[in-house]
This record gives sequence, C-alpha cells and structure tokens, in this order.
Amino acid sequence: MNLNYLTLTTKPLTWIFLLFFSISALSAQPVIGTTTFDGTNSNIASYDLLPRSGTVQGWSFFVDGEGSGSINHNGGNTPSTVTIFAQQALTLNIASEDGNEFDLDSIIIQWFSFSGNFTMTSYRDGSSIGSVVLNATSSFSDYDLSNNDDFKNIDEIRMDGFSNSNITAIIDEIRISTATLSFETIENDRNLSIYPNPSSNFITVKNIDTRIDYHVMDLNGTIIMKGEINQNNDKINLKKLTSGLYLLKLGYQNPIKIMKK
Repeated sequence: MNLNYLTLTTKPLTWIFLLFFSISALSAQPVIGTTTFDGTNSNIASYDLLPRSGTVQGWSFFVDGEGSGSINHNGGNTPSTVTIFAQQALTLNIASEDGNEFDLDSIIIQWFSFSGNFTMTSYRDGSSIGSVVLNATSSFSDYDLSNNDDFKNIDEIRMDGFSNSNITAIIDEIRISTATLSFETIENDRNLSIYPNPSSNFITVKNIDTRIDYHVMDLNGTIIMKGEINQNNDKINLKKLTSGLYLLKLGYQNPIKIMKK
C-alpha cells in the first residue's frame, strides 16, 4: 500500500468534513420582513426545569422562571406559531440568532394563564435601550413598535413583569426591517469613536488629542449646528435637535450617521 497516497487522499476528506461542520454550525439569520413560523411541528425545548431555550427560523427564544417550561414550534398548525410555556415566569427573551441588529416593527402574541400589563425592553449588545408597557390578552395582539425609536437597531427584546404567574405565550408573527443605522462604536483613521448613538442629550467623542471642528448636518448636507471639541470638552449637545437622523462631520473625517432620540 502506498502510504503517501493514503495520506494525500484522506486530507481532502478531512477538510470536507470540517467545512461541512463549520457551515452546519453557522447561526441562522431572521428574514427581513415577516417571520410566520410556517413549517413542521417540533419540540424545540422539551418540558423541563427552567430556564429553557431554543432557536426557530433565525430567532433565539429563552424563558426563565421558578418552575418548569417548554418551547414548541407549531409550524404545521393554523396559524403557525411558537408556543412558550413557563411556570412562575420571570423573563421571556427573543433575539436574532446570529446577533445582527434589526428594527422591530411588530410582534403578534396571544397570552394564556396571564393577563394584565407587562414590560417589553429592547437590547443591543446586552445593554438596555428603552422599554414600553404593554397589555397581555387572550386574543392575538399586534404590538406595533414601528414608530418607537427605542426598538430600532436592536438585537433582542426581553419581556418581564409577569408577577411570577404561569404564562403561555403564543408567538404568531415577528415583523422586522433592516437596521436603520449601525450603532457599533465608529472608528476612523484618527482612532476617534463616539457614543452613545442614538442619543437624546449628548454624544461623547473619545480619543481626542487636539481641537476638532464639528458640523451636524441634515441628510441633505445642510449645516444645522457647528462648534469645536477638545480634550477638556468632548461632548456634543444634541438637545436642541428634533428627533431623527443626522450627519456628523468631525474635522476632515467623512460624515457619519447619528440619531437623535
């Protein structure tokens, strides 16, 4: 037997296996538009002690509480849904499986075993952005968040305030849009970065080593305000701006998008 030939022919097989494994392990991405959860019926997380978690069509579900719970994909039913049950529920979280940001337009949920107000909080990279108080009912409720800036450019929502009640949450649809703006720390060739973005008050510019002129413009390039920042004064005041998208130009750098909440 030619051992050299054996070695050479087994290496491609190894690479093929590793490539297949790597592709299989990639996280799914939620579709832009409406996820209706069509498909087959499957037990995503069987009934057991909480917390329980699982993924369906690019969405990651997590539920925690003081008892037991389960997550089921009822893709073959009409309507097709994801059903989450938890005893003495503490939190129900829904996130993009791949961690990408999105604008949450609406989510349709039907509730059993719990009624009344609960809180839905938006998150980005583990930090809370904003929240709304919503009402849980036994009929399907379409929670429209399309005009709420706190639910733009997020990667997760968390629901709580269930008063340790048992809950059954039936998720019918999730509708999202492409993230309006990337809110990762913005870097450039001067190693400057800004945060937070969006902001309702001030934006801070980090790593300033000298005086820098800035211009805030509308999306047509019209200058709305201007000034200068330095090592001792690294904040830009946005309080007088109306809510919306703007362009921020720092010195000779290319303009970057910012959002006033």
